[in-house]
Amino acid sequence: MTKSTLVRVAALYDIHSNLPAFEAVLQAVKALENGLEASLRLAKEGVSEKDFQDVFEKTVFENGGIPVFSAIYFGAESVYNQVAPSADKRLAADSLIRYDIGCQYKGYFADIARTAFFGQPSEEYK
Repeated sequence: MTKSTLVRVAALYDIHSNLPAFEAVLQAVKALENGLEASLRLAKEGVSEKDFQDVFEKTVFENGGIPVFSAIYFGAESVYNQVAPSADKRLAADSLIRYDIGCQYKGYFADIARTAFFGQPSEEYK
């Protein structure tokens, strides 16, 4: 094993042996998932990336988390991250929605990535 692998294994062992820490990470993940679900409820044509980000971050805060980053982008070009979600980029029919999101909860961090689709994915996306 490499040194970095050993460090990751040690970190996993540490968090599982420390129930409050493990629960804090789980709460951070729940805050992220709740924020993602809340923002997806906005999905309709014309809603901006910034609108998604605002709802996502508000929901994370309401769930006790502190958003660390909220990369929420629409369309195939979303794989090329912008600096920040745009108020000008609007959701269109049959669009990809990409999330790369993270938050802190009681000093512990969670980081997840998800992909959703608004409408019907083309064969290219499938």
